[in-house]
Order: sequence, then C-alpha cells, then structure tokens
Amino acid sequence: MNNIASTIPGAINVTTSVQPTPLEFSYKFDTQKLAIHGLSLSQVASFMKLAVDGLEVTKIFKGTEEITVRAQYLPETVDTLSKIQGLKIMNNR
Repeated sequence: MNNIASTIPGAINVTTSVQPTPLEFSYKFDTQKLAIHGLSLSQVASFMKLAVDGLEVTKIFKGTEEITVRAQYLPETVDTLSKIQGLKIMNNR
C-alpha cells in the first residue's frame, strides 16, 4: 500500500498503521477431557489468547494518564503453531 501511495504526485512521508495480522486457526476441544484434566473451555480460550495476542491484565492511572499493562509471551516462544501447541496450561490440581 505504501508503494502505491508514494507514487501519487505530491505524496511525502507516506506511512501506514496497518500491520500484518497473525494467522487464524481454530480448535475444537472435548469439554469432558478438559474437565478430566481440571480445565474449562474458558480457561483454555484465555490461555490461547494470551499466547497469540497477549492479555490486558490491568490499567494504571497516573494523574490523568492511563497506562495499559499487558501480559504476553516472548514473540520467539509463540511464533509458530507447533510452539503454541507445545505450551503447557496449569490447572488447579
């Protein structure tokens, strides 16, 4: 897109805020097997979101400034589907 926009006469300092999005994948979980291992579907979904995109865990307010705090894995630990599949989810047992 930048290549096209920068060819327009008069266009300078062309930038974009569009970033590549991660690949999409879907899983179907057996809720009975999850329960056997002490997990729920919502726990697994939250864990998967953390692994792929990170999670907002809190906000800090400093005067009028709002700072969002995110938890996320190091990018090199979740940069392939096989690495994500190899992550371990802790249960309450």
